Amino acid sequence: MTTDHGRIVVSGVGKRFTKYEDTPTLAYGLLHAWSRTRRSQLWALRDVNFEISRGEAVGIIGRNGSGKSTLLQLLSGVTAPTTGEVQVSGRIAPLLSVGVGFHPELTGRENIFVNGAILGLRRADVASRIERIIDFAEVRDFIDTPVKFYSSGMFVRLGFAVAAHVDPDVLLIDEVLAVGDFAFQRRCFDHMAELRSQGTTVVLVSHNATAVEQFCDRGIVLRSGNKVFDGPVHDAISAYHRSLGAVDTPRERGELPFDADVAEVTAAELVGPDGEATARFTSGELATLQVHVRAHEPVRYPFVSVEVLSEDGVMLYREHNLFTPYPSIDAGEDARLDVCFPVRLATGSFTVTYVVGRGNPDAETEKTLGKGAAQLVPQGRLPMFVGGRRGLRGIVDFEAEFGASGRR
Repeated sequence: MTTDHGRIVVSGVGKRFTKYEDTPTLAYGLLHAWSRTRRSQLWALRDVNFEISRGEAVGIIGRNGSGKSTLLQLLSGVTAPTTGEVQVSGRIAPLLSVGVGFHPELTGRENIFVNGAILGLRRADVASRIERIIDFAEVRDFIDTPVKFYSSGMFVRLGFAVAAHVDPDVLLIDEVLAVGDFAFQRRCFDHMAELRSQGTTVVLVSHNATAVEQFCDRGIVLRSGNKVFDGPVHDAISAYHRSLGAVDTPRERGELPFDADVAEVTAAELVGPDGEATARFTSGELATLQVHVRAHEPVRYPFVSVEVLSEDGVMLYREHNLFTPYPSIDAGEDARLDVCFPVRLATGSFTVTYVVGRGNPDAETEKTLGKGAAQLVPQGRLPMFVGGRRGLRGIVDFEAEFGASGRR
């Protein structure tokens, strides 16, 4: 590799797609057969600028539709920008989708040679690496079977094995690694770390903020086709989670009033131990949910129900103070309702949801959480990212203590 190989420069890049709208009915199509097809313009990226130096590991993060995959396609040369310029020096190894570049009728072995040639290797170079590729992909028993019979996991393993063993200057990886099992993902990240130590530039697109944090030093956050942050990966993840909470409709902010416009939630935020609003916590820290309420009429027995959900929507924690409510709020008064809880979570992305209501503290069951017995402010959502202690895995942090008894 030369010192310039592996460098990426993106200058004023925009990508516009033309959307052709389908005619709603056959009759409409016949009546308008001589008219032009309805078209509209969609900008997937607008005026994106950044540089990546050789050997950097950069994570591209953002919500669905933010332009991440489009950006990776531009970097790999699959498509050209509408505006601006993309410069990527050296050999590029893209892994953008399951099975891309594989011919279904060819065997795994034959596809290795085809993909190696596409990535710029001579046949002799591929032959010298083929055993390592097969071993890494763990498909030796199926290597002479047409890949149309492969599972999606086998596709990913073989595709990554080829891309990672061609000595790339730039390795581009989309969400495809999520298809593999945990053990394979771990081997992939270990191998990418080895490549990076040899000077390979790695660009990783993933919804898995934990994976991005553990592997990358830098993060670029996209939102609606625009670059909204570029900097240290920890700050990038915080910016990403703030963008998840930056919704536009009152319902999503939990700001709809109680029945009969009794009260409204004017703001809600997660606060760290230092009293500052944040979306990022360390395992074991104390988090405080602060919900700001404005009463239009007197509110007796206000309470908050709070839940913590995993990235997959699994409820990990639920609590409320229906039976020990906050002090009543007078008409025209603003109040802040706090919920403090220790973040005994290992690492990963989570969502804190809250519901504000007024109820009957003398009730004996939680049925009062239903709309018939308690007037509720619709659910609000706040994103939260938790970074764990070194070596911590899983979801929950049990704070285990390790010790050894004396030997005899």
